[in-house]
Amino acid sequence: MSEFLSDYHFEFPPELVAQTPLSERSASRMLVVDPVEKSMSHHYFKDLLEFLNPGDLLVGNDTQVRPCRFFARKETGGQVELLLLQERPHEEWEVLLSPSRGLKVGTPLFLFRRDTGEVAPIQITMSSVTPGPFRVQFKNPEEAQLAFTRFGEMPLPPYISRPQSDAADSLRYQTVFAKNPGAAAAPTAGLHFTEAMKTRLKEAQVAWTTVTLHVGLGTFLPIRSERIVDHVMHREWYRIEAQTLAALQRCRERGAKVVAVGTTSLRALEAFAATGQSEGVTDLFIRPGYRPKMVQALLTNFHQPKSTLLILVAALGGREFMLKTYQAAMENKYRLFSYGDCMLLRNFR
Repeated sequence: MSEFLSDYHFEFPPELVAQTPLSERSASRMLVVDPVEKSMSHHYFKDLLEFLNPGDLLVGNDTQVRPCRFFARKETGGQVELLLLQERPHEEWEVLLSPSRGLKVGTPLFLFRRDTGEVAPIQITMSSVTPGPFRVQFKNPEEAQLAFTRFGEMPLPPYISRPQSDAADSLRYQTVFAKNPGAAAAPTAGLHFTEAMKTRLKEAQVAWTTVTLHVGLGTFLPIRSERIVDHVMHREWYRIEAQTLAALQRCRERGAKVVAVGTTSLRALEAFAATGQSEGVTDLFIRPGYRPKMVQALLTNFHQPKSTLLILVAALGGREFMLKTYQAAMENKYRLFSYGDCMLLRNFR
């Protein structure tokens, strides 16, 4: 298993990158792979129950994506794009922004809506321009709430090349079980689920529970070092409720599988396994050599080359086999990335 980032690269046809969701959530295709048996087969997400047994436990991430993408103008008239990531005390937020040139502590930024041109009756102020995420500050909680409810956009990833998100994204770039606001990106494996599918799971005696991990920089920030071990993950907050811990214990007692719905659910569970803490922050980077302690299977979307998420999947399934799997998916025209199709990793190598 390679420790070099360049060994986790693959070329993909741009036309396979899903730009919009399917009209039906659960209509996605699903590539089922078994790294132990070196097998793969083509299915649809609706077939998921064929690969689960009574007593198995699915664990989703119930984080809710905030409309945290903003646009603002400086006093000079220049435009700035902001992605508000993590709330701090005193109405301060960690933020990614571009362009950053000319910004300094105290610089006012005036939010506006791109669709109507409406200018917000509030302003935010640069409060820190030190290395790491910059910080901005609202005057009070009421102005912060107004910004999110009226001027924020859903933070679609940059490979979705539409000019801006629309009303449909407010529903579809969100799982049907989202309930805890705090994410700057969707836990995309969960996007395939519907209430009807959850009902089918219950009828088949497949258990369901959730954890919370607020998706942020730790999940989607690019790796910039060639040696994977040199990459430092940003911390992300997670919580595992008592009822979920009890469900995990019952699953272990009956000898069934824990199936993580997405890489963020897997990281939250493995963070708990490593620390014993059911709530906190994690910078867990699952890379070559890692052996899961809580999870036996993973439902996940297809991920970008050279990403921490691709490395996670490769650590569980083997780099060469997983890259072959991705190649097979592309040859069979699977839709890629956030709004794309999914893969069920049945066993870990």
